[in-house]
Amino acid sequence: TFMSLERGKVYSTLAGLSLGNGSRLDAILANRGASLLLRDSFAEHDATVADVNASAWQLSDGGMALLPYGGDDLALSAKVADIGPALGVGLATDRLRSYFESTLADGKQDIHRRAITLYGLSALHESYLREVRDMAQRTDLNIDDSLYTALALDRLGAKGEARALWTRDIQPNIDRRDNQASLKGGSDDEVSVRTAL
Repeated sequence: TFMSLERGKVYSTLAGLSLGNGSRLDAILANRGASLLLRDSFAEHDATVADVNASAWQLSDGGMALLPYGGDDLALSAKVADIGPALGVGLATDRLRSYFESTLADGKQDIHRRAITLYGLSALHESYLREVRDMAQRTDLNIDDSLYTALALDRLGAKGEARALWTRDIQPNIDRRDNQASLKGGSDDEVSVRTAL
């Protein structure tokens, strides 16, 4: 099969991700997402799409764990709330919602955890638009806070406000090289995670 250079680069990455396995929830979801894209966008009819029951990584408090025996991970929980339904993984969204609501009510929560929590609630289509708008108006957001807040605005349908936040806080931090873009700052892993968001 012939394809363009650009599609070939994406195909190669997806093929590699679709072969991964293990017990880490992020790797399992990447495997499922890559397999679905290969099947649906590249007509790979023999692509194996494994069933995933994400509730095996969901703790009693509703949060998601990276490993089945691990502790809750707020950022992972928010990302799973966002992409889990599109990937068709089994997920107890009512328990996840309760987890985010209890995290939001925690008096010890800092601005960073609040941004992630509001993103998670927004991904579940919970109406926290006023709180997300308040967050977007803050001038002390770091790049991660701005990313999560822009995503929350987008998930709640406030796309113009998300674009404005993108233009104000995120776009100035984009590093462009050789037709590729990434978000500046931090370790290689942090740059990869930010760019993926």
